[in-house]
Amino acid sequence: MTNHTTTTGAADSKTSLLGMPLPAGVSPTLVADVLAFVEAKMGGNDGSHDVEHVLRVTRTALRIALAEKAAGRAPSVDLATVVVVALLHDVTDTKYTVDPTEANRGITSILVDKHQYAPAQVAHILQPIERISFRKEQASRAAAAAAGLPPPTIPVEVQAVQDADRLDAIGAIGIARCFTFGGTRYRPLYQGAVSTDHDDLVRRTAVEGSEVGSEGSLYHFYEKLFKLKGLMKTETGRAMAERRHQVMAAFVSEFWREVHLDGDDLPQTE
Repeated sequence: MTNHTTTTGAADSKTSLLGMPLPAGVSPTLVADVLAFVEAKMGGNDGSHDVEHVLRVTRTALRIALAEKAAGRAPSVDLATVVVVALLHDVTDTKYTVDPTEANRGITSILVDKHQYAPAQVAHILQPIERISFRKEQASRAAAAAAGLPPPTIPVEVQAVQDADRLDAIGAIGIARCFTFGGTRYRPLYQGAVSTDHDDLVRRTAVEGSEVGSEGSLYHFYEKLFKLKGLMKTETGRAMAERRHQVMAAFVSEFWREVHLDGDDLPQTE
């Protein structure tokens, strides 16, 4: 992809929101324009899918891409594509928008009209966004397996963003996001009539795509979040996922201990 390196003072102040210097070849003006579009589309979202989530994912994706490049595993990674895909990865999320095609038109207008991207370059941005979702990847892998084909190849730029998005779904931040989203949908924490047993829930969700059958927020850990560590695409992402997975696993373990009053050393009652 062509590098766009125009800079302006206004853009410099805007890109400082990323919280890290932009690598060479990534236009501050491009980042500023895309970020303004993201803020307009996502500024009213709840904290599980807000602009801060997008910024965290963008910083993490850049860190992953730079680490993979430094290690020689991704020598030709396009950092501008990493940044733009990361910034835009949630603007077409159907949980928050009724018309993803309208958002795609807005993205195209920014890239083509303001930054002289060719149609093929725009497709290089939009198509990967559709590959980041956990559910869509599951469906894609299942379709490939049913056809006797290997899983679809994912470009390294998309791998970095996908890993970053999944890292933001686990660990302490992931826990907070899970319950924030559940709260906006008035979901219960769990349902005693469904299950409060860790081993039972692990068994019931062992097969890819399986679900507990309840929208309780705790069950989301078993259906998706506990599986993300094993789905990281990059070596850097896998290393970063280890500690976050342990934080999340410890939280869920303690949650069930408290539900069952395990280990509280309560005085015996008659």
